[in-house]
Amino acid sequence: MNHIKSLFVFLLLSSFFIGAKAQNLESAREKWNKLPSNEKRALAIYQFCKEGNLEDQVKCDLLQEAINLIPENSADTLVGHLYYKLGQTNYGLEDYVKSLENFNTALHRFQVQKDLYWVATTYIQLGNVFERQNRLDEAERMYVLTQKIGKDLHNDKLIAYSYNSLSIIYDKRGQSQKALDLSLIGLKYLKSAKMSDDYLSGLVNIGIHYKNLGQFDKAIQMYEEALSLEITQKDVFSLAAIYINLAWAYNGKKSYKEGISSALKGIEYANNIPERKYFQADAYDVLAKLYEGEKKWDKAYLAYKSHVALNDSITNLEIKSKVVELEERNKTIEKETQIKELNYQNKNKQNIIFFGLVLIAVLVLAGFLLIRKNRIIHQNNDLLTSQNAKIQEQSDKLVLMMKELHHRVKNNLSIVASLLNLQTYGLTDQDAIKAVQTGQKRVEAMSLIHQKLYQTSHTTALNIKEYITDLVENIMESYGYSRQNFNLLLDIEQTEIDVDLAIPIGLILNELVTNSFKYAYQQVPDPTLEIKFKTEGGIYLKVKDNGAGIDMDKWNSKGRRSFGKQLIVSLSKQVSGQYKVENDRGAVFELAIIPNQEAA
Repeated sequence: MNHIKSLFVFLLLSSFFIGAKAQNLESAREKWNKLPSNEKRALAIYQFCKEGNLEDQVKCDLLQEAINLIPENSADTLVGHLYYKLGQTNYGLEDYVKSLENFNTALHRFQVQKDLYWVATTYIQLGNVFERQNRLDEAERMYVLTQKIGKDLHNDKLIAYSYNSLSIIYDKRGQSQKALDLSLIGLKYLKSAKMSDDYLSGLVNIGIHYKNLGQFDKAIQMYEEALSLEITQKDVFSLAAIYINLAWAYNGKKSYKEGISSALKGIEYANNIPERKYFQADAYDVLAKLYEGEKKWDKAYLAYKSHVALNDSITNLEIKSKVVELEERNKTIEKETQIKELNYQNKNKQNIIFFGLVLIAVLVLAGFLLIRKNRIIHQNNDLLTSQNAKIQEQSDKLVLMMKELHHRVKNNLSIVASLLNLQTYGLTDQDAIKAVQTGQKRVEAMSLIHQKLYQTSHTTALNIKEYITDLVENIMESYGYSRQNFNLLLDIEQTEIDVDLAIPIGLILNELVTNSFKYAYQQVPDPTLEIKFKTEGGIYLKVKDNGAGIDMDKWNSKGRRSFGKQLIVSLSKQVSGQYKVENDRGAVFELAIIPNQEAA
């Protein structure tokens, strides 16, 4: 009964505060109506929205009301700030289409007024929207423009924002060292500008980069320094971010109890922020891993299910945002078409009147025929434009559907991998455990491909460099190695290959790399793995370790083969490739796929 009583009290308190807000809004509106001009009323509404504790949707309506009070051709500086504030409010509501539209309008106003500080500040907001939409190149361009203006104005605040924002872009691209370097520079500017709240965010970002680099003690040091600052309990956003990232660092150190405590605190704080789903999806992900470390399988599985459910919800929100964007684009095309048609009709009317006054009947007739012909051409062009727009719309929706399909496949494969992992804890036979774990890694290799496909704009082609890097690093970490104690040499061409080819190559690579970590480095003081991937004149893959080498008699034997070897041989034939296995100061595997062989 306690939870019902708590809910009842919460509802009473909520009703009180909502009533209080409505009363404040009503009294404020009475004061606005007494002001002598629309411009002053708009300014009063802006100040109320800026200072008042309002729900975002109410704030949106009020800001739009203020914008409507000011004439469209007004040069009032307030207009830019109204659109800027409206863009921020749309961002809080996760309406990124309208957020971009309003920020761009604000940017134009600030540029006309040559207000460089607000131009740069709007660039930051535009970059944040692009970053949330995963449009990283566009976001980076906004932050670079901010940095340039910040240096021209000698404004440490703008420079700090630009460095920290750029670090997030490089972190998303997987370039953790570059992200760390940028964050450390940004922290110096934050300290110079005496920005205490943002200094806290800077510490958290640096901690994230240390964590991604496997330097978990330094990461924990950053989070503890952040917690030592005077953080009020109202700043739940910062507290949620700190505790969730602290949980990841503890997981890296295998300090599972401390990690579980931090993750649960992060989930609790995240309940009260607009970005709840993004934070809690990450928190449940690490919580599942921490419970696995504690061998609490039931709790691990429940946490993983919560992570998948939240991820699905986030993906659906992003897809809905894309669909809304497409619908808005189509509405814009329709409006432009209507305007062109009206202009065309007005022009025709003027031509008819003019020719009726000055030309003889024959010329009028000729003019009429000419106009009719032009109208037919115009109608055909409009029809063609409309058909192209529909084709583009169908294409965009197909891409969204393909992304959703890859996302679903990835989630299903992840659940299968998780179940296989949990299954091993019920087995006692070591050979059976190893077989299940090997199967799990094969499933994860395929899951990673579908994950990469739904995270990009290409649904049928894979960035092979990113895929191979992530696959190999995941296997390396699963065997207890990191960049600090393992020499990983990757020479991979930045290119995209078709998913039908990527899957067998990924499975072949998974088998080879896993075998190296299982057998090659037991007595090797300086373990090294070299991987090359080139596409000049076909596809060339080479995997080489510095272990004791492979037993060639056993490999060439026609007797009973291991499943791993059968898989490598079968997949090589499937892609019409020629493979070679040899010893050269370690085991070497080479695969060549020549274009005409592949076609055959």
